Amino acid sequence: MSDPRSNDGLRVFKSSIFPDVPLCIGRKGASWFLCFSCPVGARGTRIHACINRIDTSFPFPSELREGHTKFVFDTHGPNHGILQQLLKVDDPPLLRKTGTEFGSGIEKLPEVEVLITPAETLRCCGRCNKWEAVCMPRFQVCSSCKLRYYCSKECQKADWKPSLHKSECPLLKEGKENEVEARRRTHDNEWWLKNKMREMETSYEDADALFDDPDYFLYGAHDSLRKG
Repeated sequence: MSDPRSNDGLRVFKSSIFPDVPLCIGRKGASWFLCFSCPVGARGTRIHACINRIDTSFPFPSELREGHTKFVFDTHGPNHGILQQLLKVDDPPLLRKTGTEFGSGIEKLPEVEVLITPAETLRCCGRCNKWEAVCMPRFQVCSSCKLRYYCSKECQKADWKPSLHKSECPLLKEGKENEVEARRRTHDNEWWLKNKMREMETSYEDADALFDDPDYFLYGAHDSLRKG
């Protein structure tokens, strides 16, 4: 089932979720996604699902000493069955269950450890929300916190404001990602529902306007929900 390839370290794989479409695990701030490695369809879709859930009663996604991350995997609703398929990807594996669950009754959600490295993870621009694409240059990391990525120097400069990354950078360096998320609230547990509603509200005129974006064919649609 696995078909690992490299794009300067980016981990690309195949799964029965989409047998003919290469996939990646992507990260944007505190949010983790199942992504398409390149734009898919007329809309240039890049994200299939947001796969983690953040709740005040759950532990915040945490970095382990080995450089890996643990987070609570959202297995409900449209995400049903995704974790089982991702666990089948091997050589090497993507994720593993830690054996810990959070919630109660049928609402219990499993905690997972991410086994791929940050370099193997698909990156999202911290300013314009554009996702990387296979065969295109990788986004550059903030040299200070090493947790925010940018598609260009222009986006990095635009994000260096007191209300944005300039105030967050010292906190991220200190490992206070939970404080940054509490300030910005960029994660959205209802991402799937809101994204589908946005797609339904998109008119043909809006879709045609995408073709005026020179980056559209290379990078596809931006994740425009909750822009900073």
